[in-house]
Amino acid sequence: MGHVHLSRESTLSFLTETVGYKAGLVLNADRLAAMLQDYDEVLAGRITNADVSGFRFHSSEMQSIVAHLLFKVGNIDDPSTKR
Repeated sequence: MGHVHLSRESTLSFLTETVGYKAGLVLNADRLAAMLQDYDEVLAGRITNADVSGFRFHSSEMQSIVAHLLFKVGNIDDPSTKR
């Protein structure tokens, strides 16, 4: 699998829209960052930092982030992406 390059704004949009679609919730950037604190404190801090221009994620990491967020909102029972 490859890597995904996204601007900070695109990362926020992707994550909030994906969680919104899957769980039927609307999250703002601050709430998203709070939910990411126990996944990755650095990412949580950078995602709301306007000085950060973008991110490079491995595709499996993006899958793990989405699974973590869906777990945090109660949409899935286990944040593991292992099958």
